[in-house]
Amino acid sequence: MYREARKRVASLINGRDDEIIFTSNSTSASNLLIQSLVLSGVLKAGDKILLSITSHHASLVPRQLVAKFMDIEIIFIGIDKERNIDVEDFKKKYDDRVKVVSLPFVSNVVGQLDPLEDIKNLLRDDTLYILDASQAIAHVPVDVQQLGCDFLFFTGHKLFAYT
Repeated sequence: MYREARKRVASLINGRDDEIIFTSNSTSASNLLIQSLVLSGVLKAGDKILLSITSHHASLVPRQLVAKFMDIEIIFIGIDKERNIDVEDFKKKYDDRVKVVSLPFVSNVVGQLDPLEDIKNLLRDDTLYILDASQAIAHVPVDVQQLGCDFLFFTGHKLFAYT
């Protein structure tokens, strides 16, 4: 049943079943991911993480904790007058020290579907691209191949799954 569940989730997001990891919720997934990046040495002191000012606590708080203890800088990307991630602001803040860009697929703050492809097209190969799809998963198609993200997480209860 566990393997079948992984296959079903993979088919939902156009992923591979060996890429699916179950956690208790988005916050747990977000914590596990950011801690893994630190423990593996991918994120180091002096690095930067870019977040949207509309990021959910599931993305924000784990990164703030890591930043506090690891001397990693968090930089916030603003939003434009249409409430989308401001791509021009992103361009100004995206430099060689940025190792992670972590964004909401759809913001729970303003309800916008952000220009994720525009951001993805600006990323260097050495930047990890993380998307929180918790607010999107039940409302819009989520295709990890098309999104080109390195990591995507969402919470099952948004799909009426068990916790």
